[in-house]
Amino acid sequence: MKTEFRPARSNDASAISALIGRFTPDVVVNPDGSGAEEYLEAISESAEAGYISDPGYMFIVACHGPDLAGVIALRDRSHLFHLFVAPEHQRCGIATRLWELARAAALAKGKIAVFTVNSTLSALPVYERFGFLRTGPVTEAH
Repeated sequence: MKTEFRPARSNDASAISALIGRFTPDVVVNPDGSGAEEYLEAISESAEAGYISDPGYMFIVACHGPDLAGVIALRDRSHLFHLFVAPEHQRCGIATRLWELARAAALAKGKIAVFTVNSTLSALPVYERFGFLRTGPVTEAH
């Protein structure tokens, strides 16, 4: 089955929120989610629907049959806001393809001096392969 890449639609918000939610244990300090309420609200279905409809964001999804295999979102054409690939679809080139598509679309709309991302420690190797450089100390927020 071939993976389809397309712009996100408003009805993708629930699946995007669910996909990102699968990674919550990897990004929160406390297993019960305490202290991460702001983060959890920011990845809710309603928040994702708001981002998708906001012209300051650009979303691309990867669909493998009926399943959402991955998502990327850029904010203001230069900040990598989301990049998540379902564990069962990782190591198949989906993250790389999502990045290539989003980067090309952002650059096609005008010159970008630099792309930025806030990363989990576990995702650093992926972003470094994309050419990102670590510029600051490890921090915890939200």
